[in-house]
Amino acid sequence: MDIAENGSEISFSGHNAVMHRLVIIGAFVASLAVTGPATPAGSKASVGLTDRTPVRIAGYGFRPHERVSVRVAPTSRAAYAKVVTATASGRIVVIFPNRVLPECVGYRLTATGNHGSRATGREVPPPCGIVVSP
Repeated sequence: MDIAENGSEISFSGHNAVMHRLVIIGAFVASLAVTGPATPAGSKASVGLTDRTPVRIAGYGFRPHERVSVRVAPTSRAAYAKVVTATASGRIVVIFPNRVLPECVGYRLTATGNHGSRATGREVPPPCGIVVSP
């Protein structure tokens, strides 16, 4: 830290400037890890796939303690569903332990809460089995 002779100006340079920024960024990330991002009442719910083996769905923005029905509809396969209760912060996590979504299979997600929250998500299957030659 450099301080001018009159004591009124402080500037960061070199190594100290980088460390100062890293400390600020680290504190911000740590505060998010502890509290999580805010989910204001009335905000739009969101849901997404977090793992394919086993299928794991996570969501946020639901009403506190809302009962949420989560449905997974893989392309060209039978759909399956589960009902979970959102946390006090409106988050959900659903694990389907005996279900797998292969990489070449697309899907559609629907999460519907009993207090009006609703979220959808989908993934179009990527082209699979295509060999690209040089």
